[in-house]
Amino acid sequence: MKKFILISIFLFPASSSAWECPHYFEEHGEEDSLEHLWENKKNVFIGSLEKGEVKNSRNEFLYVIDVEDVLKGDTGKKISLEADWMSPLTFGETYIFFIDDDQKLDFCDFSRSFSLEWLHQEDIPSHREFVERIVEITGYGGSP
Repeated sequence: MKKFILISIFLFPASSSAWECPHYFEEHGEEDSLEHLWENKKNVFIGSLEKGEVKNSRNEFLYVIDVEDVLKGDTGKKISLEADWMSPLTFGETYIFFIDDDQKLDFCDFSRSFSLEWLHQEDIPSHREFVERIVEITGYGGSP
């Protein structure tokens, strides 16, 4: 019995940790989460991946984003972002980014593919609803 208890102590430690972010969609729902991101992130912008490279052997990346529109904050026309393996970006895609001033795109930041043209696509209602919500929260209507 003592061996079982000793083994249990090592297999099932008393303390544990978990990642937690206040905008986590399964907990709050997408609508509340987008409002929270808008209110709490310093920079919100739309852009596309211009350049990307592997930064080191820990699957960290360095991205250069061509900023098309700034909805909140001051990022300039290009921004370099460090990202972890949980934030993959694809060339040719346009994204909306909600980030802080640290220029890092990590687990608690948010990026998602984005296009105003989704407003006119009836076949993918989840994309259209996402863009409608972004437009409602931010007032964004596209580049002049």
